[in-house]
Amino acid sequence: MKTNFRKLLTSAVFLLVITIFISCQKTPEKEQNAKNETKLDIIEKDIFYFQEGYKNGIFTIKEVVQAYLDRIEEIDKNGPKLNSIIIVNPDAIKIAEELDAELKAGKSRGPLHGIVVILKDNIDTHDKMPTTAGSFALKN
Repeated sequence: MKTNFRKLLTSAVFLLVITIFISCQKTPEKEQNAKNETKLDIIEKDIFYFQEGYKNGIFTIKEVVQAYLDRIEEIDKNGPKLNSIIIVNPDAIKIAEELDAELKAGKSRGPLHGIVVILKDNIDTHDKMPTTAGSFALKN
């Protein structure tokens, strides 16, 4: 009985070592994941973080907007599909490029220049965004 237990324990340890070894090996998938980890981290960052990043040329407003769009795609479209964001401004990237050009020219609109915001759709933004307050009756 003890011999069988030892063989089983030895086999389990061997499998554990092999599993750890294999998981530590670089595969194309893991290399791709490592590349993806270098993308802009926007989770729980404050306004000061973005202001400093813009000022020091670490990233652009366009890159930040794209990172948020990617996150919305990841969570609302491909992930758990929370539908937390109903609509995204179709001109978001274009607006970000214009704001980047303003910063490059030395012009700033103030401390919120380039800061991405989410507004409930009962706020009229005077652009292509609908003001429906979430109501299907006001959809179009």
